[in-house]
Amino acid sequence: MNVQISSTLTAAEKSLVDHFDKISADLPGSGQAWIDDVRTRAIQSFENSGLPHRRLESWKYTDLRGILREMPAPAQNSQAPVLLEQDGVDAHTAFSSVDRHLGVFVNGFYRPELSSLEDIEGVEIIKLRENFDDLPDWVQEKLCNSKVYENNAILALNTAFAADGAALRINRGSKIDKPIHLAFVVTGKEACAINTRNLIIVEEGAEATVIETYVGPPDVAYVVNTALELCVAEDAVFNRIKVQDEGHDAVHLANLIVSLAGNSKCHDLTLSVGARTSRNEGQVDFTGENVEVTISGASMLRGKQQGDTTLCVTHGLPSSNSRQEFKTVLDDHARGIFQGCVIVKPDAQHTDGRQMTQALLLSPDAEMDAKPELEIYADDVECAHGATAGDLDEDYLFYLRARGIPEDQAKALLVAAFVAAPIEEVQDEGIREALFQLTNSWFDRRNSEA
Repeated sequence: MNVQISSTLTAAEKSLVDHFDKISADLPGSGQAWIDDVRTRAIQSFENSGLPHRRLESWKYTDLRGILREMPAPAQNSQAPVLLEQDGVDAHTAFSSVDRHLGVFVNGFYRPELSSLEDIEGVEIIKLRENFDDLPDWVQEKLCNSKVYENNAILALNTAFAADGAALRINRGSKIDKPIHLAFVVTGKEACAINTRNLIIVEEGAEATVIETYVGPPDVAYVVNTALELCVAEDAVFNRIKVQDEGHDAVHLANLIVSLAGNSKCHDLTLSVGARTSRNEGQVDFTGENVEVTISGASMLRGKQQGDTTLCVTHGLPSSNSRQEFKTVLDDHARGIFQGCVIVKPDAQHTDGRQMTQALLLSPDAEMDAKPELEIYADDVECAHGATAGDLDEDYLFYLRARGIPEDQAKALLVAAFVAAPIEEVQDEGIREALFQLTNSWFDRRNSEA
């Protein structure tokens, strides 16, 4: 499956195409015409565009071509032992007390001996690597949709290289009794590139909660490229909680593609505390009326970390509500980025779309770039957006210190209160407490690394 390499590609881009040429025959599903065609078209799409760079408006703050000067080879499936319970608090251990169904992926590959995803009533689960030779039509249909990646180079790479992942279908009318936790763990001392592809379909009237967590070693420059396509049918309710706690030398790239049918409800929360460079990109579209969606997040960054949240919510039909709420805490030389767009098309009358991003800068060297946007083509709507940035309130800090609270502890209390708002919206008490445990531990990690 040879691919012609353009002479204009950088060394990292050429190595990606070279990696594909070397391993394409060994990727799961290889030899089937449909999957070979999907992968080839995806890598060709990437070759035509290359890695995103600052000359692209949506990537003006995150020059990935400059950041990824070298690309590690794709990860190999390994059965090496994995220590999931570690000292301290990370995105995996924080949820260990939550009663959940657990699916563990190590270096991008499903590990059944560490998981408990079998026989969940009301849920059909397909592990991609195990079933690439006989994927059901509802999975094939999504993987074959080139419109998803044709203008997204990172998603094109994911489509070309994805070797494993999970496809979940929540059956019509099913109410899943406890959360489904997909834990993605990176191990080893060698840098590698990890590509996972996930699909969740929530059928009519169903309800489910999914947790995604990402953890990895602190001193390895690995790259994670993960994608989730989410389809929520009429009258369905879906909650997603994602925690990105990668190692501090890692790069984390994530794409979320959401389709929401009439009368559905969706709540999505992302907590980002890890990775040297991270980007969470989301695209939300409405295929029905009377939809309610909340996309929220909290980022807590220090050192030279950079966290990018880029999100576009498109209202194409009437009478739907969308909320975007993002909090960012920045210390040292960290940099936060928020690019949020709400598009209201001409037929989307009676839309209520609101967007807010707020940043707390704990250091004069920290930087926040915010670009909230509204594009409104309908005349009977209620839409608003806003952005704020500032440091800790000295009056609040003085109030706490005057009552005998040490300065570091007082700052930690104020930071925890700042990021609490989106977390408090999580309905599940166990998940909510796990998230607060992670945010509260951020200052402990910060102090221990100082």
